Amino acid sequence: MKSAKLTILAATVAFLLLLGVIVVCAIQYKSGESEDKKKDNEEASEIRLHAQSKQVKEMCSVTEYDHVCVVSLSNILKQTNLSNPQTKDLMRGAVIVVSDEISKVWMKSKLIKSDDPNVKGAVQDCEGLFRHAKKELLSSIQAMNIQGIEELPKKSPEIKNWLSAVLSYQQTCVDGFPDGTIKNKMQNIVKLSKELTCNALAIIDKVSSILEDLNLSDVVNSPTQRTTTGRVLPEWLDGDDRRFLMGRHTKKMKPNITVAQDGSGNFTTIVDAIAAIPYEHEGRICVYIKRGIYTESPILMAPNVTFYGDGSRKTIITGSKNFVDGVRTFHTATFAVDGDGFMAIGIGFRNTAGAVKLQAVALRVQSDRAIFLNCHMDGYQDTLYAQTHRQFYRGCVISGTIDFIFGDASAVFQNSVLRIRKPLENQQNIVTAHGRMDNHESTGFVIQNCKFVAVKGVEIDPKKISYLGRPWRECSRTIIMESDIGDFVNPDGYLPWDGSFGLKTLFYGEYNNSGAGAKLNQRVRWPGFKVITKEEAERFTAGEFIQGRDWIQQSGVPARFGLYHD
Repeated sequence: MKSAKLTILAATVAFLLLLGVIVVCAIQYKSGESEDKKKDNEEASEIRLHAQSKQVKEMCSVTEYDHVCVVSLSNILKQTNLSNPQTKDLMRGAVIVVSDEISKVWMKSKLIKSDDPNVKGAVQDCEGLFRHAKKELLSSIQAMNIQGIEELPKKSPEIKNWLSAVLSYQQTCVDGFPDGTIKNKMQNIVKLSKELTCNALAIIDKVSSILEDLNLSDVVNSPTQRTTTGRVLPEWLDGDDRRFLMGRHTKKMKPNITVAQDGSGNFTTIVDAIAAIPYEHEGRICVYIKRGIYTESPILMAPNVTFYGDGSRKTIITGSKNFVDGVRTFHTATFAVDGDGFMAIGIGFRNTAGAVKLQAVALRVQSDRAIFLNCHMDGYQDTLYAQTHRQFYRGCVISGTIDFIFGDASAVFQNSVLRIRKPLENQQNIVTAHGRMDNHESTGFVIQNCKFVAVKGVEIDPKKISYLGRPWRECSRTIIMESDIGDFVNPDGYLPWDGSFGLKTLFYGEYNNSGAGAKLNQRVRWPGFKVITKEEAERFTAGEFIQGRDWIQQSGVPARFGLYHD
């Protein structure tokens, strides 16, 4: 093992050294040209281009779509007229070509014409998704305006977070079209832009990991510290501890806006309250939603907003949009939040469509650095759509049947209850369906110190039709650690999506779980499933996996940033 690690390290060092040597050679030749003006300019240009070509090929060697990478980076070098590009220039160029291609894809999607309202709606969805993609690509490009390559490890979590979302947006666009010719056409339209996105992720992931291994920067993430902010409590219990935690966070808040159905607040509906929130504002806006059942489907776009209620069983947002009635899954959400920095405390989110209506989302979260504390998410199929970015769920209860936690987010669930409901007669229960498409994406679901429970009828079902997860996409990633798994879970643990799809490329890990359903001797024998070590588990803690110390700790929300047990 030690020998293998040294071999890998040697190869990665050579990767960077070769890039550095090529740059130095190019610079040295240019200096020689100024000393000897009689040298042939054409020969100098040829040598310089040859050096650039080697740089590009070496950089692209770490990507899956290396030919696409070489062509795109070579073109961007010609356009920018960089005679002596540095490694950081090539990395930045890899993101610029994605942005350029997304613009082309956006324009092509607008040319799709159809009388089918579902197609028209999908085109509109794509426009919004590509707008998000362009914004996050711009953020990525700006973040790469660094002085030296040693600054990359500090920037890479943010950049990989944004690029992972960009990849997800493209596939979400395609998924919105009904099956058929137009959907296949859209799939072909985004093919190149997806490949370029995967290449950019691979390049940034590789270079940043090399720098971290070589310890070239003092801004590399520090080792996991097993600390807590606030008390660690069994928050799945509806007792004094839960009420204490809830009061502790809400009693200090002074609402900017109050929503009350009895007219005692600023607004009687959440939709009207959201309409009053400016997209650009200073600080955090707090919205207090008094007890009541709010039957509406709000969408929050503004950043840095906190919603808090009188308790997840007292303040409830409910709806019943669903796929069977002709609504695309993306739009079935009872509540959707796109604005970054969102926080919800003591609120219930429901979709009451029922199992017969198939996909019916209660909560869709696109927000980066989103926090949900002491909330309920209730539904059946597709209850929680953890769509993109970094998310943290603490002390929540999430209930459903099929894929009831799904999406391509980097989400950590802590001290929460995952409650399996009774499905239709011909159905099976699956808790998670993660949608990671590329193994360089920074996304995944982490379930830590949680409890898997089931309603009566499922809990004692001898058929054991309940599973922990299945791969929605090829590189699906789910880690379950330090959690209690009931006996109702099938000993296999996981269910295939379709034949052998994703079984070699997914990553499913378990660590230090308890309960009758946590026995590992009968787990699936897929190449992608493994029992992970303590060292591997620490990589998936809230402190490391979603950089929680940078934002969860500041919120004052109780959180464990390391492992709970030795």
